[in-house]
Amino acid sequence: MFGCIGFRHVEQIDRRHSGVQRFPEDAFRHHRKLKSLLLDGNNIKQVPKNVSTLSKLERLSLADNELTGVPADIFRLGRLQELIIKSNGIKEIPADIKTNTSLLILDISSNAINSVPDSIVEFTHLTSLCMNDCSLQRLPQELSGLKCLQILEARDNHLKYLPQTISQLKQLRKLDVGCNDITDLPEGIGNLTLLEELWVDTNDMESLPVEIGALEQLKVADFSENHLESLPSDLRGLLSLQDLLLSTNTLLTLPDSIGSLKSLTQLKCENNHLTQLPDTIGNLATLRELFLTDNMLESLPSSLGKLKSLSTLYVDRNHLVSVPPELCLCKSLSILSFRQNSITRIPPDYGMMASLKVVDLCNNKLENLPYSFLQLELKALWLSDNQSKPLIDLQEDSDPVTKEALLTCVLLPQAIGQSQSLENLLQVGTAGSSLMDPDATSRASQVTGSSHDRNTRVAFAPETLERTGETESETTRGVAFADDTKDKPDGAAGSRFTSASRRDTPHPSTLLKDATPATGSAAAAAAAGKAEEGILDNNADEENAIPAQVTFDEQRSNGDKHVSFGQGPDVDEEEEGDVIGSLDQTAVAAGQSKLLRKDTPKPKPYSGTDESKHTPTRHATFFRHTFLWQGITRHGSVGGRRRRRGG
Repeated sequence: MFGCIGFRHVEQIDRRHSGVQRFPEDAFRHHRKLKSLLLDGNNIKQVPKNVSTLSKLERLSLADNELTGVPADIFRLGRLQELIIKSNGIKEIPADIKTNTSLLILDISSNAINSVPDSIVEFTHLTSLCMNDCSLQRLPQELSGLKCLQILEARDNHLKYLPQTISQLKQLRKLDVGCNDITDLPEGIGNLTLLEELWVDTNDMESLPVEIGALEQLKVADFSENHLESLPSDLRGLLSLQDLLLSTNTLLTLPDSIGSLKSLTQLKCENNHLTQLPDTIGNLATLRELFLTDNMLESLPSSLGKLKSLSTLYVDRNHLVSVPPELCLCKSLSILSFRQNSITRIPPDYGMMASLKVVDLCNNKLENLPYSFLQLELKALWLSDNQSKPLIDLQEDSDPVTKEALLTCVLLPQAIGQSQSLENLLQVGTAGSSLMDPDATSRASQVTGSSHDRNTRVAFAPETLERTGETESETTRGVAFADDTKDKPDGAAGSRFTSASRRDTPHPSTLLKDATPATGSAAAAAAAGKAEEGILDNNADEENAIPAQVTFDEQRSNGDKHVSFGQGPDVDEEEEGDVIGSLDQTAVAAGQSKLLRKDTPKPKPYSGTDESKHTPTRHATFFRHTFLWQGITRHGSVGGRRRRRGG
């Protein structure tokens, strides 16, 4: 009995994201009481025609399914108030839809609909019509029939104009036609006296109608990403405007009447051509966020100090040389960004802004910071693009002329003309690599356009030089060239990095060419002669020298027995006489153990086995392997080799 009662009183079916493949049959079994049917996020491909039997249905949601069309019967549901069929594959809306006076919300967004039938205006009680992200070329011409419409969204379409009848929608509160191809707004838009949100961003408008200044209820206006060159001169009627978005246009100035926007809290003017701001901007008593990045401002008006509610100020990538001291009166300011300008000095009073938490001064021309910055409780102080952490240690200093207390750090002074992070990386990389490659500075200067020479060195903080007792002239590059020290006494060219010097030494390939085959005592004499000239040992100690082709090295001076293997000359397997390396004792006596080439006769094949397996080349290879094995044995134990010789 209880099951039967529950069966008769089902008013809502919620099958959202349940993997449903077909329109649920149980919806028809509950048609007498069913008011809400939610089927979003399934795989339903078709709505049955008998859907009109759900006479009590008030809410039907079929968003994000696989519908390719909707039957006209769906609009004949006499009590239907909300119909959501967005995010499907619907290509058209039936033109013969019957008047439905109860429908309040219709959302057909994200479908492939080219046009909306004019009969849609017969939904006289419609309050919200959403047609975003379709392929609409135009809107119905007679929109005046939608007398109750409050929300009209037609974003991300291909609209080129708005019908004039849109000005007759007296109840309209939100109009969103962003991301279209609209070139202008209808002049009658000023008649939308209840309009609160106007989104016309990312279009092709070059001007705004004067009537827009009469929208007294307007709270949000987005005109960004258009081609606006100016704003209407009279904006005094926008008494309720809170957010004004003007980014990415070609504005040269702002009208003086902008100061009459008493309710404005956010003003975004990034990426324009502004060269100055009107003084009346200081009258915006409720302004909290001001964005002026990517303009051509050379100065800021002192009236900005009147903005008592200002909490965020971005003036990045402009042409500022100085900033107004009056800005310190903005006691609510918490984020201040002057990145990439030409500012040379920050007024000392900026340290009195108790609410300041984030300061960005990267890529300017600052030499120091005001001493009053020690009073700030900053969470981030950005002075360089290469800064690894938001806060860095500041050191106390004083101006050498005025004796004024200042703050400095390793990132100050900032390099003049440093305007891009790429240049910062190149210059820092040049300073760091000049110790190893002095020519890297000149190569980097060709990219950055700066003038540097081989004498460019790492800059040290003044306090570092004082601690070490060195002067700046003593801190030179770490690699000295032979040409730089010819006329200087010993130690004159030295510095803290002069231990490594380059000398005119031959390349190893030259040594290999000089090591020509020799025999007998002539080879020993040649080896001893080269050792005396200092060619093989690279001007090092003769007792510890290792020539380019030394195979055995006996360091007898300290009693150590050490064997090192070098790359000897290649043996040609096609030669008639095999070349076998031997240890020339004469060279050893001269202090140079050298592997010499000697011409030895071809060994006779062993008669007890197959002669084809004992060619001269194989015999030489066997002898050489034995020779090397003995050397390894000698390295581990001298006695082991002697015993093998005795055997």
